[in-house]
Amino acid sequence: MQERSCISVHVWCKDIQDTWCSVELARNERKVFMQKRVLYYSEGWGFGGIETFVMNTVRCLNSQVFGFDIFCTHDWNESHDTEIAKLGGCRYVVFKGHKPGLRTRFKASTKKWRSLLREHHYDIVHINTMNGMGFAYAHIAEQEGVPVRIVHSHNTAFGSGLKLVKQIAHTAGKTVWGKSATTCLACSSEAGEYLFGKGDFQVVRNGVDIDMLRFNHEVREAYRAELGIENDTVLFGAPGRLSEAKNPLFQVGILKHLLDGGVRAKLLLVGEGPLKERIEVYASQLGIDNALIIRSATDNVAPYYWALDVFTMPSTFEGAPTTPIEAAVAGLPFICSDNVPSFGAHISGEYRLGLNDANEWAEKVVDIACLDSDFANRRQSADKFAKLGFSYKATAKMVEGIYKDSLRLC
Repeated sequence: MQERSCISVHVWCKDIQDTWCSVELARNERKVFMQKRVLYYSEGWGFGGIETFVMNTVRCLNSQVFGFDIFCTHDWNESHDTEIAKLGGCRYVVFKGHKPGLRTRFKASTKKWRSLLREHHYDIVHINTMNGMGFAYAHIAEQEGVPVRIVHSHNTAFGSGLKLVKQIAHTAGKTVWGKSATTCLACSSEAGEYLFGKGDFQVVRNGVDIDMLRFNHEVREAYRAELGIENDTVLFGAPGRLSEAKNPLFQVGILKHLLDGGVRAKLLLVGEGPLKERIEVYASQLGIDNALIIRSATDNVAPYYWALDVFTMPSTFEGAPTTPIEAAVAGLPFICSDNVPSFGAHISGEYRLGLNDANEWAEKVVDIACLDSDFANRRQSADKFAKLGFSYKATAKMVEGIYKDSLRLC
């Protein structure tokens, strides 16, 4: 039987401007012709929720049964590439390190997607999308003979800018290519209704790494010391992309109300994005920039959860974000906007507020702040969420079952 053994082999993906990115593959002794091959699609690639879902899934796939590659239109960094290679996969990107306009992205990305499907055999495409244009990739996969075409909704609304164009594209994608999907998944009921309407879809919960997030008091103290946080200072905030959807300027408003009310407080944001400079300028204009802390995006976010006293997420829209679940597993009380979907289970320490009054958020932050008080409960929170089925391993097992069932139906 022929086997593929890839040692220091470079797999190249060509972008539209003829620049190349490489991924070095570690040894792969799997019997490729016996594997079922999965190609994952994500428009962007960095440290976001879709990336977390994809990585958690591929870590758990039975490598004797499934192999995988990842395709993205653009990326912000090369996060996870080393691990992807070790797992035997390749990540293909069309626009490396930059994000062109909508029309350019769509035209070039669909062309490269079709080319990749023709060059390699895939049994399944798993298209993680934020809108109806994801169906276009399912349609191309159908034309190229891919038997299982999964469209997975990860959003509930559009972002800011070009909303009319996005609405037209979203509706056109659903109308023209909506029947190209063989399986429809969603990270929440709201995300499913947004993309599939009254059609059939299955909710697949975004799982998290329970063990990694289990509260660690010693690391909390070390990180708070590194961040310059005193014991009587309330540290609130969240990891997440510094973009309009996450509403980071509202977070700065919360900080302003806390400080004006005489509360010793600091805001921690962990991430990167187009609003970083605006956030810094806004805090400076308010005279509170010394209480703002911004750290770069990282795949080791657990210590920041442990350092926080309250998780705040005033998003303008969301699909089914993993960060509030991660915060809860880490034992944090958290406040989300009404735009964040519910998690389908009662979670203590969860509060929801509208976005009309930042002072209301500030008051709630003070009320629920988890300072140096009940660390035993923070640690036990991980066990509670494991029992509720929020482990990424449980989610990955469910997804693998969907793959197997879908292939049997072909």
